[in-house]
Amino acid sequence: MTPIEEQIVVWDEKLKEPLKIINECRGERESLEKNLEIKDLDKLLLEIKRIQEKLGFSSLTVTEEKKLIERKQKLESQINNVK
Repeated sequence: MTPIEEQIVVWDEKLKEPLKIINECRGERESLEKNLEIKDLDKLLLEIKRIQEKLGFSSLTVTEEKKLIERKQKLESQINNVK
């Protein structure tokens, strides 16, 4: 084996662990992003504010109000994951 081939083998071994960590992180990020409806914090907060205004100033049926409250709670639970 030539010195260059030996260096390639050495570098391949050194890179295995960092590449494994990178792939694990990518997989974790993808799974977290699948659970988020809105990925931009400003848009998320704006949507929550819009729902609050709708709940406060609109005349809604009980079913509509319940749906909005559930959506608002779901979005609020995602705030920490978006930051």
